[in-house]
Amino acid sequence: MKRHFWVVIFGLVLGATGYALGQHTGKGDKTSGLNYKVLMEQVLKEKIDNQEAKVTVWELEKAPGTGSAEYRHPGPVFVYVLEGELESKVGDQPLKVYRKGEMFYEPAHGLHAVSRNPSLTKPTRILVFFLTSKDEKTFVVPEKP
Repeated sequence: MKRHFWVVIFGLVLGATGYALGQHTGKGDKTSGLNYKVLMEQVLKEKIDNQEAKVTVWELEKAPGTGSAEYRHPGPVFVYVLEGELESKVGDQPLKVYRKGEMFYEPAHGLHAVSRNPSLTKPTRILVFFLTSKDEKTFVVPEKP
């Protein structure tokens, strides 16, 4: 089952990247320095751990010098940097800067202690692939103080 899961994820990431770049059904929050568009939301034919699942793809832009308060995602996330840099620290992983063309994985429920654009002059654009249960409506869960 695990092998099948990762084959499905790899296929989704590769296939959805091309599809996602052409879709536009956006949302955003200009006051926080974040702007995002939902590029794709697709219920999967395959079940993951015997549950119906979906993949949701966002194109997200962070304005120069902006970051987020601590948060978590309800499912695993894959991120591809389209433009700029993204500084990230999830769980017990070290702080890392991801650059254009790099991709990384975030485990479900991992604490995002740092998620910011380290540049003071250039925006960061990323593709975010969320894997969740079919009925999940929340993609970002703020950490309680």
